[in-house]
Amino acid sequence: MTADPQAAWHTDFARAEDVFSRGERAEDASVLSDAVGLYRTLLARTSREFAPTAWATTMVGLGRALRVLSVQIGDSDTAREAVTTCRTALTVFNRTDTRTDWAHTMAQLGAALAAEGQFTHSMAQIEEAEASFRDAAAGFTRETEPLDWARAQRNIGATSAVLGEHDPDTNRLADAVLAYRAALGVYTKKNAPTDWAMTHSNLGHALRVLGERWDDTSLLEQAVAACEAALEVYAREAMRRDHAMTQTNRGNALSALGVRDGDPDKQHTAMAAYQVALDCFTDPTEEGYRAVARFNFSLAERRLRDQVGA
Repeated sequence: MTADPQAAWHTDFARAEDVFSRGERAEDASVLSDAVGLYRTLLARTSREFAPTAWATTMVGLGRALRVLSVQIGDSDTAREAVTTCRTALTVFNRTDTRTDWAHTMAQLGAALAAEGQFTHSMAQIEEAEASFRDAAAGFTRETEPLDWARAQRNIGATSAVLGEHDPDTNRLADAVLAYRAALGVYTKKNAPTDWAMTHSNLGHALRVLGERWDDTSLLEQAVAACEAALEVYAREAMRRDHAMTQTNRGNALSALGVRDGDPDKQHTAMAAYQVALDCFTDPTEEGYRAVARFNFSLAERRLRDQVGA
């Protein structure tokens, strides 16, 4: 690339990134589609032969935008294209010569595989996503890219937890807990409050499932504490959906703990947490979350009746 084309690429890429960021924050499929169009247009003007890094970087941006759009519109074909796009970028980026770019691309590939795997209910794809996140974590170093490393660890935790819930062996769930705790070795409430809260909420979920499998009261108590830590950041008004999802996780942990220690007050507290979640899930697109909270509320109510003999 000559100086002028390179400058033009940077300008156009920054514009696409800005549009993508706005669409992602607003969860706006129309804006995300605009970002996809900008990446595609830029890609058509960028030569793989003469500007391989710019070409591959644009591919990664396109793959990320396609993946986020796929989740927003619920389209598995778009997720599949995101996977293909990230794999194409890896024909340029490699671990030896472009370690950081390779690791970022592996992380995006993992996210795209996880999205497609959720659509297709394919545990094989979730396993491949987990492997991609592990590659990304190995490509980053905690010392020089701590936040990227921590994000990869959190994603390892998320995919391991999904796999663990479908596996009678508890090793995957234990791996998920370890990965989340590794991420929390970097994230703090001060330096990355949203990431810290998300990781705590996810950790709470994994601890609850593992605690139920192992019949371990201590793990269930840790699950409640992890969710309550997340709620220190996830304010009800400012972060409504995250607050509600964490209240659901907290309710699940409290209800499971109440079964094990026989304390009916924990079922009451769990039901209150589910009610907060139901009050927060007000968007029509959140009906699936409401259904889960309603079901879990009913389960806690039934457990309470069993405990008090009513």
